[in-house]
Amino acid sequence: MAKPERAALAIDLLSGLIGDQLPTDIRLFRAGTNRTKKGDFTFDGESVKRVMASAADWGNDYSFDYEHDILNPFIPGHQKMAAGWFRLAVANDELHAVDVRYTDLARQRILAKEVRYVSPLFMHEEGVVTEILNVALTSTPATCNAQPLVPLAGGLLLADDQQGAQTDAPNAPSGTVSFEATPTYDPFLVYDAAENLRRVRSWASRDGSGQPGTLDLELYRKAFAWYDPRSPENLGDYRLLHHDAIAGELVVSRPALIEAGRQVVAGNAVVPEADFESVRTHLAKEFALFGMSPPWDENATKTTATPPRKKFATDKHPRHKPTGRFHRPTK
Repeated sequence: MAKPERAALAIDLLSGLIGDQLPTDIRLFRAGTNRTKKGDFTFDGESVKRVMASAADWGNDYSFDYEHDILNPFIPGHQKMAAGWFRLAVANDELHAVDVRYTDLARQRILAKEVRYVSPLFMHEEGVVTEILNVALTSTPATCNAQPLVPLAGGLLLADDQQGAQTDAPNAPSGTVSFEATPTYDPFLVYDAAENLRRVRSWASRDGSGQPGTLDLELYRKAFAWYDPRSPENLGDYRLLHHDAIAGELVVSRPALIEAGRQVVAGNAVVPEADFESVRTHLAKEFALFGMSPPWDENATKTTATPPRKKFATDKHPRHKPTGRFHRPTK
C-alpha cells in the first residue's frame, strides 16, 4: 500500500465577492485532476468514499486556521488561532466546505484583502486525496491559476474553470522590492508573526492605527520582499515579510527573515517565476546583514558571529514591548 502523505493547495476566496457577504459554501476539490505547484492531485470516487468516511468517523466540525499555523512547530499552541469552522459535503463528485462560519477577526481580514485564498490541508496516497485535515486562510496559494469564487444560482459559490489568478501574466511588471540596508533586530521573545505585522502596519499608517485605508503603501512594501504592483491595495499580495517596526523605525528581524527563507525553501513563496531569483537575491542580502547565508545556499550557516549590538527594549505599543539585540549597520 502506498504511504499516505500530507499536502496543501489553495483557492481564491475574494474574486466575485458580493458586498461583504462571504461564501458559506466553498469548493475545495474539483472532480478529477487538481493542478498545483506541488504536483497534481486527484479527487475521484475512491476519494469521495475515504474522505467522507473519515469525516463521519471524526464527527466534529473542521477548522480554518491562518497560513497552516497548525503545522508550524515554532508557534505556541495557544497562538494557533481558529479562523472559522465548516463541514464537508460532496456535490457533483466535487468536495465542498459547507456551513462555513468565520470568526469576526477572519471576516475582517478577508474583507480587508489581507488574505485571499483558502488552502485545504489533506492526506493523499500517490496523489489521490484520502482525508481532509483542516483548511487555512492564506496569502500564498500553491494551486496553479488558483480559481476565484463566483456567484451561482441559489447562493452557491464555486470556482469558475475559465478564470484564474494570473500570477505569471505576460509582461507583468516586477514586484520585487528594492533592497535597502536597515538596522538588524534579534528579539529575545518567541516570534509572533501577527504582532510583527501589526507593528509594521502601525508604522506605515498615517495615523498609527494600522487600518488598510490609512497605509502609506510605498512605506508598507519596504517590509516585504515582493508585492503585486498591479494591485498594491490588496494587502494579501504582499509576501515574504522580514522586517519589523521598533520605536518608529523599520528594522530587519532575524526570526521574520528566517521564516521568509523557510517559505522560499519549502516552495510556499508564491511569486512570479520571473521575479523568483531577484527575490532570493534581496533576501540573501538581508541574511548577510546577520552574517548568515540564505537557507537555499548549499553552504548555509545556521549562525555566525554578528557585530556588537546594544540592548534595545522600547516600543510605543505598551501591550507588546519586544526586547532583543539591535544593531545599526555602518554606512
